[in-house]
Amino acid sequence: MLRVIMCLVMSLIFTHPAKVQTLAKMYVHFIDVGQGSAMLIEFSENECGAILIDTGGERVPSEPWKDAKFSGVDNLVKYLDAFFDRRTDLNNQLELLILTHPHVDHTRGVPIVLEKYRPKNIVHNGQSTGSGGAEQVQAREYAIDDDDIAGWYVLNRTIGPQKGLTNSIIDPINCVGVDPEITALWGQVRNDDDWDAGDFSDPNNHSVVIRVDFADASILFTGDIEEHKGPFKREATIERMVDKFKSSDLLKADVLYVGHHGSHNGNSDDLVSAVSPEIAVISSGPSCRRGIFTAWNFGHPRKETINELETGITKLRDVSVDVDISTGQRKFEQHTIQKAIYNTGWDGTIVLEADSNGDWKVNTLTGTDKSLCN
Repeated sequence: MLRVIMCLVMSLIFTHPAKVQTLAKMYVHFIDVGQGSAMLIEFSENECGAILIDTGGERVPSEPWKDAKFSGVDNLVKYLDAFFDRRTDLNNQLELLILTHPHVDHTRGVPIVLEKYRPKNIVHNGQSTGSGGAEQVQAREYAIDDDDIAGWYVLNRTIGPQKGLTNSIIDPINCVGVDPEITALWGQVRNDDDWDAGDFSDPNNHSVVIRVDFADASILFTGDIEEHKGPFKREATIERMVDKFKSSDLLKADVLYVGHHGSHNGNSDDLVSAVSPEIAVISSGPSCRRGIFTAWNFGHPRKETINELETGITKLRDVSVDVDISTGQRKFEQHTIQKAIYNTGWDGTIVLEADSNGDWKVNTLTGTDKSLCN
């Protein structure tokens, strides 16, 4: 009888295995806002808040008094509305809004984001000049005027080379299971006598750089940081940042969000080597849409940046794609992308999914709306 009972028990064990626990997930949405930047970070755990980094982007025509044929901000709002309709546990409110720097392709949507999604925490670089200065000031005053809203501006001198900078405003996300870590690695440079005057006056070089660690998964957001491209050997943000963190692993990340929309000065071999990414993502508009404020006019993404990424990226796309890359302003050539390099201008909205084991996959590629190409 005992033998029969033991056989029944063993049968139950092997025919009804214990339920496998689902891994916690992080989803990073690179929203197609045209020539601009807006990224949404969500976590799978219920009531674990969402992060929005920048509120760009492109508007056609660029004059605000004319009716918009294309509006990156409208695209952003539609996307966020759909997100909050799905994530009703978040009560239509952002936990954190990060503005990397005051350029309008990163700040254009600030007024409506503040109004509709009432972020609880605001992080920025503290500057008030630049094409998006008015919107960044509005975000800063929004945090100052409301006792329930916390604000913080990131100064580079407060960031340590071994730990970076974090606090309850930079990292207000509290998840019960896997709790992400949010760390600032760059911010406004107040005084630097050795920095080239042109580089120092450019808000791009004061961009807030953020890394997010989700257990074993990591991603680095670089804003519009630049490498110095002048005739003399000088250093802008990329060179300084690589040097600052050379004795730590703070730049190492699975995913690199490429600086300055893939511009000729938005990346470097040294940065790619320091990050050693599996995947790279660029935010830009499609090359077929022409005008003053377009990827076509600026020449994004640039061939030299793509070459640097192809050398350093370790993964492949599921399917290679033939795309247009820039050889200069208003100059493009076709190129086959096999490495895991994605661009909103080629792929539309990109959603990357990471689990707590550090495994990443491409969850969504929506495709680019080319109805306004000319």
